[in-house]
Amino acid sequence: IAEKTADCMEIALDEYIRDRGWRHTNRFSPGYCGWHVSEQKKLFPLFPSAEPCGIRLTDSSLMLPIKSVSGVIGLGEDVRKLEYTCGLCTYDRCYRRKQRG
Repeated sequence: IAEKTADCMEIALDEYIRDRGWRHTNRFSPGYCGWHVSEQKKLFPLFPSAEPCGIRLTDSSLMLPIKSVSGVIGLGEDVRKLEYTCGLCTYDRCYRRKQRG
């Protein structure tokens, strides 16, 4: 459900920025493709409140509530979204890799 919600957010973002002539990159989240989940401790201080949307980090950098998603998406005129390719990721148990068989 969390991934589908992130998909919906990405679609809404795309619609919002389209009129500006902007595009967006793939979304990328701590815990995927070698980006260690502990790096969330660097993301959360960028938000204007300590617990954005009521989400907090545990000492081990996991988010509560558990089905929460964090990450980054690049925006601009000269960025592009690529199809996910397993060549970019070294994690052999990646859920996207499993989808491709």
